[in-house]
Amino acid sequence: MSVYLSFPSANEKYVANFADKGSLPLPPGKRLAIVTCMDARVNPAASLGINEGDAHVIRNAGGIAKDALRSIIISQQLLGTREIAVFHHTDCGMLTFKDADLQATLKDKYPTSASDIDSIDFLSFPQLEKSVEGDVEYLKKHPLVLQESTITGWVYEVNTGKVRRVVIRLDNISHRSVTFHLRAAASCTLVFTTSSMPEAPVIAVDLDDVLSQTNQAVADYYHYWKNPYWGTPKDTHAKVKLYYATSIMTPIPVPGALEGVRTLKHLGYKLVIVTARHEEEQVLTQKWLDQKEKTCIDIFDEMVCTGQFLKDDEGNEVHFKVGKAEVCHRLKAELLVDDSAENALACAQEASPQIKVLLFGDYSWNKRISRLDHPKDHLGFNERLEFENRREWWKEEDVDNELPENVTRAKNWNEVVAPVVQRALTVGFVLYILLNSYRSVSGKAFFMKTKEKVKGKGKSDKKQANLKHGRVAVDAVFFERLSKILRICLPGLRSKEALLLFYHSSLLIFRTAISLYVAALDGRIVASLVRAQPLPFLFNILRWLLVAIPATACNSLLSYIQDKLVIAYRTRLTEEVMKQYLGDENDKTKIFYKMSNLDDRIQNPDQMITVDIQRFSTHLAAMYANLAKPVLDVILYNYQLSQNVGAEGLVLLIGLVQASAALLRFVTPPFGKYAAEEAQLSGQLRHSHSQLAEYSEEIAFFAGEETEKMLIERDYFGLIKHMNRVLRIKLWHGIAEEGIIKWLWVIPVIAGYLCNSNLLQASGLYNQSTSSTVVIWFDHSIQEKRIYTNYLIQFKDAFGRVMYSYKDLSELAGYTARVWQLFDTMSDIVKGKFEKALVSSAMDGENAMILKCRGKVIDSDDIEFENVPIVTPNGDVLVKSLSFYVKQGQHLLIVGPNGCGKSSLFRILGGLWPVYGGIVHKPLASDFVLIPQRPYLCLGTFRDQVIYPHSKEFMLARGVGDDDLLSILAVVQMDHIVEREGGWDAARDWRDALSGGDQQKIAWARLFYHKPKFAILDEATSLVPLDVETKMMENATQLGITLLTVSHRPSLWKYHAMILHYDGQGGYVFTKLDAEKRLALQDEKQSLEAKLLEVPKMKARLAELRAAAVEEST
Repeated sequence: MSVYLSFPSANEKYVANFADKGSLPLPPGKRLAIVTCMDARVNPAASLGINEGDAHVIRNAGGIAKDALRSIIISQQLLGTREIAVFHHTDCGMLTFKDADLQATLKDKYPTSASDIDSIDFLSFPQLEKSVEGDVEYLKKHPLVLQESTITGWVYEVNTGKVRRVVIRLDNISHRSVTFHLRAAASCTLVFTTSSMPEAPVIAVDLDDVLSQTNQAVADYYHYWKNPYWGTPKDTHAKVKLYYATSIMTPIPVPGALEGVRTLKHLGYKLVIVTARHEEEQVLTQKWLDQKEKTCIDIFDEMVCTGQFLKDDEGNEVHFKVGKAEVCHRLKAELLVDDSAENALACAQEASPQIKVLLFGDYSWNKRISRLDHPKDHLGFNERLEFENRREWWKEEDVDNELPENVTRAKNWNEVVAPVVQRALTVGFVLYILLNSYRSVSGKAFFMKTKEKVKGKGKSDKKQANLKHGRVAVDAVFFERLSKILRICLPGLRSKEALLLFYHSSLLIFRTAISLYVAALDGRIVASLVRAQPLPFLFNILRWLLVAIPATACNSLLSYIQDKLVIAYRTRLTEEVMKQYLGDENDKTKIFYKMSNLDDRIQNPDQMITVDIQRFSTHLAAMYANLAKPVLDVILYNYQLSQNVGAEGLVLLIGLVQASAALLRFVTPPFGKYAAEEAQLSGQLRHSHSQLAEYSEEIAFFAGEETEKMLIERDYFGLIKHMNRVLRIKLWHGIAEEGIIKWLWVIPVIAGYLCNSNLLQASGLYNQSTSSTVVIWFDHSIQEKRIYTNYLIQFKDAFGRVMYSYKDLSELAGYTARVWQLFDTMSDIVKGKFEKALVSSAMDGENAMILKCRGKVIDSDDIEFENVPIVTPNGDVLVKSLSFYVKQGQHLLIVGPNGCGKSSLFRILGGLWPVYGGIVHKPLASDFVLIPQRPYLCLGTFRDQVIYPHSKEFMLARGVGDDDLLSILAVVQMDHIVEREGGWDAARDWRDALSGGDQQKIAWARLFYHKPKFAILDEATSLVPLDVETKMMENATQLGITLLTVSHRPSLWKYHAMILHYDGQGGYVFTKLDAEKRLALQDEKQSLEAKLLEVPKMKARLAELRAAAVEEST
């Protein structure tokens, strides 16, 4: 089978994971062009870590540069590549033949094409490494290849997958092995390539007098150690070269070097030796690094030799040196450790971007700059001393006065490691504060082991079970819920809420900056008092008063924006809830009905929509301020503290932080659970009051005031009992919380005082030998000590606020659970998933099978049920299989005892209940209008009652006016009501203003206004006089409305053609309705029933007569 037949299926898999690769730019991201062989065993992307869009891969037989020249020129000139890597490989087919042999074979096979064959250069090669070198040299000399290109040559080993570098061209000068990897012959790192450097930060380390005491050994070797210079610069160069050739293995390591580089390596840095030694000294240098007492060769990733002795075109030896600034730039080194003041200044000033440098050692030669721009700089030491008239000029040339900010002297390896370690500790501490503060306030969010066990389920099922069973805790479940809700509250970065958050965050940062300034200002005020400086004291007091203006404005703005955030969050959530709860023009799910009738999870959605969302929004807005500001304060104050006592001192606080957080979590009760329970109890109390208002008439007639009072008091005192219990818990928790956060955190303040004093003593500032020194120490340190103390206290308070926020976060978890439950329930209802208590019969075998099934609903002009079970939401199967057919215009009468399934049938037709089986053919739900026994009358005008749910504008758009409505009311004999109630725009509580019969008439008028295809009448004329009933039924028939009627009034039978009669035992009869015959049978039945009622009386009378006859006969 041809391979191409598999292309489409393979491409489909590729396209499925294509993601956003179509947006990759045309130029390669790493500005790299790779020239390699077409061999199927060579995969540059996999072996070199090259991704799509990173590089141009140019392939041909052998990976020959000459054959790839056309592509290379286009790649560089039009698409911006600046680096070329030439890859040849072992076991290459180009090594197996010569051009002449292949040409001869082809001529024998194609004799007529001899001239064409002679014109082809097949570019075979006999030696692998030579071919790589030749290609690099070819590209270097070609005039159309950019001279600033970095060109490297490589060999790929097909049997191991390793690559090795053969040659590198740097800045138009080709050096073999300028850079080599220590212990890394199989390394595939492209040195000096910006695109492929590892992600680990790089530190460049000089060798001589940073790792090895080379200059000291040279001085001892030539006995020049007393002289600042070893002769003239030319003499020095010759002697050092001779020393390297004879005694390079003799120097001992710089004290602390081995321990220092190991520490840096453990911190995750990539260490590269950058030395001015020559290529010739690489092997000896490697051996020195690998001596048993040193064993630091494995610590370094590679070594770069910048000093080279090369041959020029005439065969003469010349010296070439690559600047360390350029090497560090190409390595992307973050730091250079070097003992050369010249290198330090070059890296710090000439490199772009500038590189941070540690000038290593307190050596005589790096305390000044070596210059050769004056004849005197070429003199020997004694000659120079005479030239300077015996002036010790070297003592005047202090390089430390010329060092820029990014160059720092490190006298030993302890001072090298200290800032790097301190920076790592500072970064780690900041990350710890961010992550551990989040973890501390989130209880067991990261290390929680769920105690609930769900049998027979995997981890994902357990998680879902935890989510579904309303668990309330500050844990991973809470944050998952919160993240989903936040997507609603913050729909995007350009939203109004995001802008408010930006303003809020900016003000929080501004307030923290003010706090830092005030802390420093407080130190200056105290210092000016101690020093008895009235003018600085007054100026500082003025600054204090001035800073109060933005500080007070900032606090007020924070409160204002926080309140705006509450409104914005609540608006977003309410809009989303109402969109799902009531739907829109395209969503007819009717969640508001199904949540109340088909699902038991939410008993009081009104409480959740109005109260719980408001509380959630308030707590969410407050929570951001209560967490963001303290966490920001902790980070900033710790940074300021690290400038005083160092990051090492701050790390000691981690233990206290961890202990405090763990102890606080241990003593903190589940406030989230309590908040959710309180919201639920409040909802129950509110529901009891609404029930009393809704059914006040029935309760008043039954004199049920005492019973209702008992029920309401039961709900109220249940809520009060819960609140008192939580208050008692909060009392003891508050005592523990205060003890942990306020009093336990006095320890770091005391420790800070001691630490500060010890630091001052250790630094030599404090000396008890003289009182003047004590005064000087006190005078100069009181300001810093006061500022440090303020920072430490502010840090304690900030971290205390983070700990305090755990209780608030627990309450937020409770409201989050309530809001999430609302959204989750609505989501399940949309999917047809309901949770409701089932009757016992629902668990039986046949009934259980029915509940697991789902039927089909097909749009149709008529109504037809095919083997459809009638099932209530609680799982009660009323009819196992119902089948009937009703044409449009054919009225259907439905009768039967209570609870047999009459109203259930209507709910299925209206799309309110699910279909558990069979097929339902029915019109759209919008083609039905329901008239129940107690119609719904909305809040609004009298006109609104007739045209509900339309508005006046929509009514007029339909071409219907108030006169048309009045004619409709005349049909139901209610046209006089308009004038009586004050006109169409009169607004009342119409449930109280109209009688039961009038309410039914309004519902019929609503029916005549809408003129649907079908009308469902559920005892819709039970309170209407017979004459009005007749007119309404006849008018509905004239309008072409098909009626589906549930009624026990015989007066309605004559209007219906079909009857569906339930027997109440799960059976039914569907047949044509002969109204006259049924009425006759009904009359006869009633007559017989009346006669049967007289039978007991007749039997009693017969017994009396018999008794009287017996008496007379005796």
